[in-house]
Amino acid sequence: MVEYNGSLPSLTVNPYSWTKVSSIIFLDSPAGTGFSYSRTSRGSRTADTKFACQGYDFVRKWLLSHPNFIANPLYIAGDSYSGKIVPIIVQKMSDGIEAGDSPLLNLKGYSIGNPGTDPKFDDNSRVPFAHRMAIIPDELYKFKKVEATFHYSQKAKRSCKGEYRVIDSRNIQCANDLRAIAKCTKRINRPHILEPKCYTDFRPLNKMDENRRYLMEIYGESYMSLPKYPRFGCRNYNKFLCHIWANDIRVQKALHIRKVRIY
Repeated sequence: MVEYNGSLPSLTVNPYSWTKVSSIIFLDSPAGTGFSYSRTSRGSRTADTKFACQGYDFVRKWLLSHPNFIANPLYIAGDSYSGKIVPIIVQKMSDGIEAGDSPLLNLKGYSIGNPGTDPKFDDNSRVPFAHRMAIIPDELYKFKKVEATFHYSQKAKRSCKGEYRVIDSRNIQCANDLRAIAKCTKRINRPHILEPKCYTDFRPLNKMDENRRYLMEIYGESYMSLPKYPRFGCRNYNKFLCHIWANDIRVQKALHIRKVRIY
């Protein structure tokens, strides 16, 4: 990755891309994500189950329109919040196969990366994970072997009873332990603990200048000193470049993006 110089960000070919061995459809869903849209405000309303049903319907309709792909092994993949959605879609597909829905999907499995599942489970896993990664010391999450048995005394785990998300206000010891843990982890980048924690107020703009001028042309050389833009070398810098690239009119023309009023 090179630092942005004011021009259209360039793409590089990944020699290990999955597209070398498979056909991949990237689905912007639900309506309003990516370049997807709805013609009505009602169509923009969504929920997890509705989102999953729409994903299932899309796959079926797409395969009916492209029957030469029906026999191909089918895998459903997603990341982040899709950890909640992908299993629902796959379950609906499995139910459809049993019911004999057309087309008959050659479903083989699914894959989820860094998935969100249940907030209680995900959030309560952070403290044990921090201890296993040596981010917090034994004194805060201490394992003490008693005789020859596998009975352990664990400080934060014992005081909080394994619940680190919703804390009983009367449990002073748990609150103190979690305060100490927060101090140890405040500079850790949660999504990737080996990468720097980058602070930014950057949020993709809803609308760019109609002449498609780039940020450097707008702000000059000083634009990178603005605190709301990601720092070069940080993971969120990629989002910054993707935003500029995807909002270029030439890119949108090449991708056949429709110009419509969205809700």
